[in-house]
Order: sequence, then C-alpha cells, then structure tokens
Amino acid sequence: MDYPYIAEQIKGYEPELIKNILYSEVAVVCADNLECVLPPIWTGFEPDSLNREIEQMLLANRTSRIRRQLHKLHTAWLRFSYRDVWKELSAHLKQSS
Repeated sequence: MDYPYIAEQIKGYEPELIKNILYSEVAVVCADNLECVLPPIWTGFEPDSLNREIEQMLLANRTSRIRRQLHKLHTAWLRFSYRDVWKELSAHLKQSS
C-alpha cells in the first residue's frame, strides 16, 4: 500500500474522521477482497464503483437495525484485524503535516 501517497491525499482532515471512514466505510466494503487468497480486484478499486458500494451499504444500514448491529461488529473486527494499517497510515499523516 502506498501510505505516503494516501497520507498526502487526505492531509488536512481530522485523523479520527479518517480512521472512522477507513474502518466503517471503506474497509467494510473492501474486506471480502482483502481477505481473499486470490482477490478478484488486485490492481486497485475504481473510485466511482467503490463510492456507490459504500453509499448502498450506508443506506442499508440506515434502514435495518440488524444490519447496523452487524456493521458495528464487522467494523470492530476490522479495527482489530487491520490496526497495523492505521498505525502505518497515521505515521505518514504525521510526517505530511
């Protein structure tokens, strides 16, 4: 992962907001691909498609209490599983400030 590039793109935003979006929106949508031995997407995500999937997930969470609870559990697992991702990205965010 190109942490310096990502940090440069998101500098100026509150780190806690970035962390929340990373785990509760982006990682939730991308997790299946990240967990795959042979991921279907390996060259990068198409931004418009990724945004659509995130919007669909957020809408589904707003309309279903069960989905919201499952989403919270999934997000907690991702925060634990990918904590090193945030640690690395956070270090680069501090350098780019």
